[in-house]
This record gives sequence, C-alpha cells and structure tokens, in this order.
Amino acid sequence: VAKYGFGLRAGSIVRGSATKWLLGKPSEREDLDITKATRLPAQYLHKAVLMLVADYEQAKRMRALFVLLNGPQLSNDGDGELFWGGPERVDVEISCPPSRRFRGLVSIPAGVFESLLNFGALELAEEADIRETMLAPRSQMWEMTGGRIMCVSDASEAQLGDVQLQKWYRRFLGSGSDDGG
Repeated sequence: VAKYGFGLRAGSIVRGSATKWLLGKPSEREDLDITKATRLPAQYLHKAVLMLVADYEQAKRMRALFVLLNGPQLSNDGDGELFWGGPERVDVEISCPPSRRFRGLVSIPAGVFESLLNFGALELAEEADIRETMLAPRSQMWEMTGGRIMCVSDASEAQLGDVQLQKWYRRFLGSGSDDGG
C-alpha cells in the first residue's frame, strides 16, 4: 500500500466509510471481500470505529485484528457493560479509561485490509486519540475520529447505511444499537 507504507501499531484507529458498506461489502472485487470467513454481510463496518488490537505488518501477511468500538451494548451484568466488538468470537478488554469489555473481533485478511484502505472503504484516523474516542458516546465516535460527510448525495447514502446498520444489528444480534452507535 503506497499510501500507508505499511505497518500499524496496536491502538491505531481506523474508520469505516459512511457510504461504501450499504450492501454489506464495498464492491464485488475479490480483493475487497471480507465476508468469506464470517459468511456475514459486513454492514457493521458502516461508520465503524475500529481499534487495532495487535501490531500489524503488511510484510508478515497477517490478519489485521480490530475491536469495533462503537458497536451495540450486549449486556450489563455484575462485571459491567459488554459491547459487541465484531463477528470473531473472542472476548477483549480495553483498559484505557474508561475500561470496556467487548465480545468479538473484526478480522481482516492481509491484502484485503490494504485494498479496503486504498478503496476508501476504511480510513486510517491518524489524528484520533483513543482515550477521547473511548470517552465519547458511541453514536459520536465516528465524527470524533474525523469522519465527515461532504456532500448531499453522500448524506442520503449515509442515512440509508444507518438504517441498514440497525437492521443488521436486529437480524444478527437480536437488538438495535441503544444510542445510534
């Protein structure tokens, strides 16, 4: 990936596009397809705020592992709030204030990750601060990390994406996001 050069440290923030995930994947191109492993459409990446959980190096041809920071709350039990972090079944705890628990990860194959960045389906949020992001309401995280809608046609598409995201959460998780995140 010429644009990014390419290695990322754990804790790096990546944003999902507001317009490219409406149909569950940004394109029919093979190098942009992350749905093979999960067999799920990926509308959950619409306006996603993802944090890399392990260092990533393109040269090592490894998967990029992220937790979805603005996914819906799954429960609030004696151990505190539990949020949906992605379709891969792994539990993750992020301990920067505030501490949050997540069920699941987003796993993106090497090569596909770089293609998604170059296509604009994912964007590196270079100026995002993890502590500020974690303190923001989940419904505002995308904007907090620099997400912007620049024209009226994108705004209309983004609204459709918002509806699709809520339908995805209801269908695959059994509930919608409680704060629009």
